[in-house]
Amino acid sequence: MARKSKCTWYETRKAYYCWHQGKQVKLGNGPDDQPDGPNYKKAFDAWYDLVNGKSLSEAGDDNRLRDIANEFLTTVAETLRPATVRSYKYHLGILVAKHGTRQVKDFKPIHLREIIRERRKPRLIPDGRTVRWNDSTVSTFTVIVKTCLNWAVSDKLIKTNPIADMEQPPQKTKSRDRTLLTVEKKIILERLKPPHYESLRNIILALDNTGARPGELINAKVSDFDSKLRAIVYYADDCRREDEFAHKNSGRQKTRFIIFSGEVLELVRRLARSKGPDEFLFPTRKGKQYSGHNLDHCIKRIGERAGIPWLVPYTYRHTFATNWLREGKGVEKLAVLLGNSPQTIQRHYNHLLHLAPALWPELEDFNRTNRP
Repeated sequence: MARKSKCTWYETRKAYYCWHQGKQVKLGNGPDDQPDGPNYKKAFDAWYDLVNGKSLSEAGDDNRLRDIANEFLTTVAETLRPATVRSYKYHLGILVAKHGTRQVKDFKPIHLREIIRERRKPRLIPDGRTVRWNDSTVSTFTVIVKTCLNWAVSDKLIKTNPIADMEQPPQKTKSRDRTLLTVEKKIILERLKPPHYESLRNIILALDNTGARPGELINAKVSDFDSKLRAIVYYADDCRREDEFAHKNSGRQKTRFIIFSGEVLELVRRLARSKGPDEFLFPTRKGKQYSGHNLDHCIKRIGERAGIPWLVPYTYRHTFATNWLREGKGVEKLAVLLGNSPQTIQRHYNHLLHLAPALWPELEDFNRTNRP
């Protein structure tokens, strides 16, 4: 009777071997670090490739999660925005590092929950910060893994998605919290005295004036600013040059307008006149492009000094939207200004739309005409 092939550690040889077609085959050197160590995973991969000479389409639910994830990333890289692909690659990389050698048929929701439990614990990262996953990150991770496996089902690489019914925590909106008062805005600006803080002051003024996404401003070049339109213009993918910034909805064939007004408009015009077309409108003090992390760190630090420890770049966007709706201005116009859909605005800021009080006269009229 033929021996059942498996990846086995041999203490006497300090290596991993398996039996294949009547012969013993070396898979990799030690030391023994089963079940999650790099030596074992490398040896297991070699064993799997040796005994499962099937293609992805033939292997079905015997496919490894690593192979499914790699094929998925290769496919979506052709159609999705680079930032989206990076997010997919990061989150699927976490899955693959833990369970990449596991076959789809053996993958269960409990394996995903193990990763989530580990990532919810505070941990120190190389830059010295302590981080952990919150509900929003968990939801994003779960959705991306589900998306990958659903794609594999639709592409007929696997029969079913083993975590299709797994629930994820809802992504909570912070639109009711963390909006800036006018006096808080003034306190922040008072701490940003030029020339040392001039570059940070400029981008904060632009965030406050437009409600733009931070990433839209740090990527803006002089050539993106149209003085006649009073706006930074980011084109849809069907008419965007390769060297131009791809905004969040460019793939949906939408052109994005970030409109400036008042003194900030004049500031942006002065900045545009003083720079070359390929220079960034809102660079750092040293003339380099802000990274998202760098801008976040700078604004958080200023917030702490001003007694506003929860301040982040997106606070200005939330404040802009909140103040607009509190003044009774329209959802459709706000959606254009923010580069969102009206449905997204309604979902995040429904508590400010005052629809219930506005319905009272109609309810009165309805009940009057239908009174028994």
